[in-house]
Amino acid sequence: MRKIIYAIMMIVNCGILATGQNNKQANLQRIVIQSADNKISESAMDLAADIVTNRLKSFGMEEFEVKTIPHKKEIELRLPDDKNLEFATKLATNKGVLEFYETCNWEEISLMLDAVKLTSLLGSKTPEKSSAELGCTAAANVGRVNAYLKTTGLDKKCKFLWNDLLGDSNVCLYAIMSDNGKGVLLKGSDIESINIAKDASGKPGYIDLRFKRPVYVRWAEITKQNIGRSIAIVLDDKVLIAPVLKSGITGGNCQISGKFSEAELRYIVAMGSYSELPAEFKPVK
Repeated sequence: MRKIIYAIMMIVNCGILATGQNNKQANLQRIVIQSADNKISESAMDLAADIVTNRLKSFGMEEFEVKTIPHKKEIELRLPDDKNLEFATKLATNKGVLEFYETCNWEEISLMLDAVKLTSLLGSKTPEKSSAELGCTAAANVGRVNAYLKTTGLDKKCKFLWNDLLGDSNVCLYAIMSDNGKGVLLKGSDIESINIAKDASGKPGYIDLRFKRPVYVRWAEITKQNIGRSIAIVLDDKVLIAPVLKSGITGGNCQISGKFSEAELRYIVAMGSYSELPAEFKPVK
């Protein structure tokens, strides 16, 4: 009789434990992403999951789960709350292509297209002649501006990119020297290290980037040739920053500073610290 009672108690206790685990799992926020490549290999899926895991850790997320679902070409993420869902989704789906480009300034662009029309579409004032920032507008207006830019036939000479990093309400337009796709000066694979550095107040203020030694000379040449002009640092076709170079830079250093929140700084470092995803991934609705 005692054995029967003990067995019943064990069943009840196990039921309570299982319910508690289910409740805990139910509180986790779930994100599922799927590869756009139906033929992606299982090893590539595992690589993608590793990259996503490293990005999340680098960003500062401590409690999360990442697992692959090979037969569906999916990766599932579980997070303990919804505070970081936007960043987590971007860390999991953005390719991670970091590139450096020369830019076209307003004076050069205004000779290639209808400057009055572009300014009107952007709804902003005419920029300084030497400015690489062509104007800013509401995010909802980007489609109209892009539609006009496609009619200019400038896609082979340059490509127009926005600086919308995290879906801000206002975004700014830049013209990047494309040269038929050959305009990339340096890539993420040329980077030796990328870290957050503290400002004078001791708070995270900017990103300190160092290139690999083989490209030191190349970076010095690029910066020397572009004194007085802007070099755009681009992540996944979004301009992070386009600073004006005041002098040539030797030693392979580069600093990325701007009006970034600490979370945005951590996002940039997490994306730039690891290789690109092996395929395109999109959230499963």
